[in-house]
Amino acid sequence: TMAATGIIKHAGIVSILLLLIGHHSSNAFSSSTILTSTTSTIRTTTQLYSSVQPSESSTIGTVGSGYLPILLSKLAAHRNHGKSWIICPTADMEKMAQLSAIDGFGTPLPNLELVPASDTERVEELLAETDALMIGTDDVGSVVDPSILNYLLDPERVKNM
Repeated sequence: TMAATGIIKHAGIVSILLLLIGHHSSNAFSSSTILTSTTSTIRTTTQLYSSVQPSESSTIGTVGSGYLPILLSKLAAHRNHGKSWIICPTADMEKMAQLSAIDGFGTPLPNLELVPASDTERVEELLAETDALMIGTDDVGSVVDPSILNYLLDPERVKNM
């Protein structure tokens, strides 16, 4: 089962697309707001779905583009999932480590693994044990390519979703 959340604010100020994929979706949070400007009224609705309750045995993966995915993976780790992981551009591993740190000293979250995109063997190992996958992008224009989604959601790779 797939559930999606979209948050889009007008005029290209912020565009975010989140996709949380798990096997049994149940409504965990829902809210609605109305934005008004001099030119138009925009209604935004946020619905987050989750079937994977935080536990020592849950594993949450995150992929995407921009800074949003690192925030999502950090949030999953803070929510006390047993393991949170994120695929990072190999060239940006140091920057991602800084962004995902608990404090200003670079202390990593013990249950957050940064995986270089070039390490396909590790990505496949993690996909096999992952309970849910979050896909996020900071810009709707750079939504994750469908072929990447097909790879990430291939039933041969994902065993728990």
